[in-house]
Amino acid sequence: MRRFIQTAYFLPLVTSVIAVSMTWRWIFHTEYGVLNAMLGWIGISPIGWLTTPQWALPSLIMFSIWRSLGYNIVLFWVGLQSIHPQYDKAARVDGVTRWRRFTRVTLPLLAPTLLYVVIISMLHAFKTFDEVYALYGGKAGPMDSAMTVVFYIFRKFYGESEYGIASAAAYVLFVITFGLTMVQLWIFRRKQ
Repeated sequence: MRRFIQTAYFLPLVTSVIAVSMTWRWIFHTEYGVLNAMLGWIGISPIGWLTTPQWALPSLIMFSIWRSLGYNIVLFWVGLQSIHPQYDKAARVDGVTRWRRFTRVTLPLLAPTLLYVVIISMLHAFKTFDEVYALYGGKAGPMDSAMTVVFYIFRKFYGESEYGIASAAAYVLFVITFGLTMVQLWIFRRKQ
């Protein structure tokens, strides 16, 4: 079952964003959506996930987390398999509790994988474009409530032909992501 589970986790990442977003548009549909039907079972009235500004960003966040979760799970799975079981056995012999084994043995040995996942997830969050474009049909959600930096650059460059503003926004995006990556590397190096 291990290979099947790994494939099932990794499948959202390799599936077409357009196909997956069409499925999620159906899940989030206000009248016929699966999510609203399940919420109706517990007495919650239908929510306009993709049509109201207050729910546009949370629905985009749910979609993006689902899309990248499998990749992160596979990375953590590989990181956990790379930790030699002798470390855990030695801690058990010393009588260390399960929580302390996790915080003192497993987590420090998993730190390089954790660093990689945090940096890649942060970069993915800043470059979110496909999900917004596909989920909202080429728009940034109702009243631009799901506007991301990359979608802003896209709109300024292709939609409004303001090349200077788009270029400046791209430089600002680079500086922000580079700065945050350096801060994360510095924090992880200090923790190690």
